[in-house]
Amino acid sequence: MTKKEVVAQIVNNLGGNENIKNFSHCSTRLRFDLYDNHLVKKEELNKLKNVMSVVEVAGQTQVVIGPEVIYYYPELETLLNRNGKGEVAPNEDVDVSKGMISKFIDIISSLFTPLIDVLIGAGILKGVLSVCTAFKWLDSNSGTFQILNAASDSLYYFLPIVLAITASKRFKTNLFVSVTIAGALLYPNLSTLYDQGAKLTFLGIPFVLTAFKSSVFPIIFAILLLSYIEKLETKFLPESIRSRIAPFFSLITVVPITIMIFGPIGASLSNGIATVYSTIYNWNPTVAGGFIGALAQVMVVFGVHWGLFPIIFSNIEKLGFDTILAVFGPSIIAQSGATLGVFLKTKNPELKKITTPTTIMGFFGISEPAIYAVNLKFKKPFIMAIIGGGIGGAIAGATGARALAVAVAAVPTFPAYFGTGFVGFLVGYFGAFIISAILTYFFGFDDSMLEGIALEGENQ
Repeated sequence: MTKKEVVAQIVNNLGGNENIKNFSHCSTRLRFDLYDNHLVKKEELNKLKNVMSVVEVAGQTQVVIGPEVIYYYPELETLLNRNGKGEVAPNEDVDVSKGMISKFIDIISSLFTPLIDVLIGAGILKGVLSVCTAFKWLDSNSGTFQILNAASDSLYYFLPIVLAITASKRFKTNLFVSVTIAGALLYPNLSTLYDQGAKLTFLGIPFVLTAFKSSVFPIIFAILLLSYIEKLETKFLPESIRSRIAPFFSLITVVPITIMIFGPIGASLSNGIATVYSTIYNWNPTVAGGFIGALAQVMVVFGVHWGLFPIIFSNIEKLGFDTILAVFGPSIIAQSGATLGVFLKTKNPELKKITTPTTIMGFFGISEPAIYAVNLKFKKPFIMAIIGGGIGGAIAGATGARALAVAVAAVPTFPAYFGTGFVGFLVGYFGAFIISAILTYFFGFDDSMLEGIALEGENQ
């Protein structure tokens, strides 16, 4: 089937266009908010070619496609004749039926998913520069370094502006007003005053100026507030002058509140999160690493791993590095190790075809194909991968492995992990792969498990 035909079948088995309230996508999944989840034909969806699995997370139906999801999404928008979440009609409200945790995960996912690829690219470049300067291949004072460092660091420095764009789409605000608000937070004069420790007042009210570069929470709060301000403007301002005068009211309201209130709140949240995590990690980095390494892919299955991203950014912002990504990495490659174990054990040629690409994709930081196409179907390989990931994460944690930038662990992103604990990271990473493969080969799979299991090639 063509991508267009696959998408048509997906929509049909979700109850049709009229049952789809909203939709979006992440790096591997099509995500649907439905009016009636009882209309979903899950078994039929699982039979479709190129559909790895169908999962329900926080009331949302997610169809796992894999990295090729970006090629299916435009077909979905065309078929439904409307855009997905973040670009819907301004009067469509956020689903209030979801719990607070579900809302939080949903929001964080929608804000950071579009940034993942460029975050990884910038992280690789930052890591390469770290390697080059450590081995004296590049002078940190040279023009070459300064230009490449600006390329690698700009996303992190101007993160509030980038998040203003994704938040504007998520909360349905005026994009240019949102970006202007973010720009005000990073305005050079204010940054200079912060560096000087200046004491400032606004309309006679004293306030503490905070740093906004690389920050996450203040701009999210700001754009959320802007969404409510714009609703009031729509209600009270005459339509004939609204487009010209509304930005004025938005700026004079949101910018001061963000700088005076959201800035300190955001700084406190970031410091608090970093402190809590650091306390746990410093108490026993081996246990912390083993815990995350074991459960990380369980979090991926349920889509709650996005909740780690504010902590990751907070760590890099406050500490200059992050250890979560380092202990998360072994869990990814452990899933590929488990599929390698299945590949080596099975005599089924169709299963060998499936396990070959799923094993390889893990080395590029993508675990979902291995999880849904193989490991969860047979269950035991997934358990073996949890064990392998936990051991690898514990090794990485014990050696203090860390990431210098937001870069999901993969062979191309290894330079981002260069420095303290790098050798331990490599041992944990490849150790998780090998351990998971061995455990799966001896204890996690045999061909008798194929009975009653439909393989992807048999669904065509």
